[in-house]
Amino acid sequence: METSPDQASAQPGEDEAQTEPTATRPLKTRRDCTILGMKVYAIGMASCLLVSAAPGLARAGIWDGQGSTAVLKQLLAACVIGIPPTVFFGALVGFELYRLAAGSIRWRDTGCLTWIVCLLFLTYVTLPLYLAYRHRRRRIEEGRGGTWWLPLCHFLLLLYLACALSAGGRRADSIAAMVCGGFLSLFLSDSVVVNIIAQWRNEGRLAAPVSHKFQYSLGTLLIFVLGLGAWLTALVKMCGG
Repeated sequence: METSPDQASAQPGEDEAQTEPTATRPLKTRRDCTILGMKVYAIGMASCLLVSAAPGLARAGIWDGQGSTAVLKQLLAACVIGIPPTVFFGALVGFELYRLAAGSIRWRDTGCLTWIVCLLFLTYVTLPLYLAYRHRRRRIEEGRGGTWWLPLCHFLLLLYLACALSAGGRRADSIAAMVCGGFLSLFLSDSVVVNIIAQWRNEGRLAAPVSHKFQYSLGTLLIFVLGLGAWLTALVKMCGG
């Protein structure tokens, strides 16, 4: 059956109309999820450290030479120590969440014995770990609807701890506030990355894996080695200076 010129000219337009949504909203690959983890974890760590240092800066005064300078030095040191490994950890989290959401690896339930051991040796960490575990299971494994109450709870707890620990005005209190802020930023960033990747998967925007094996390129290895060397050099200079 022959096709008329009008029909022939209409077919490419129909094909373009069908492929237009895919062109405007490209699929998210393993690389996109890895970069997402890096960005969210870096922003989360920097924001939480800044929020933790804010009470100390407000108490010392922005224009107070000695007080504000000491808090800013502590903040800079905390950023140098905490942000680079956090970025690397965020890349691993985004990479593994993609593999889990794309079906490259299977979900493994954590037994009661593991939680008992965590409760004995990591008393203050067990509850955040369990909440993160439940959040991943509900969003990634079971595919339930999105909820942002967990990141909000982590952020409110961060504000409370920052204000409570910095109320004493001592240097040790400011350092403790930054440590707690950095610790909570990991769980805050993890819940955000889980929500975003689960939403991509539920919307059908997650690309199928090219391979189900763990793979990395030589460029990725080179970036990691150079980044590790730069971070260690900064630590040596900071400790020596």
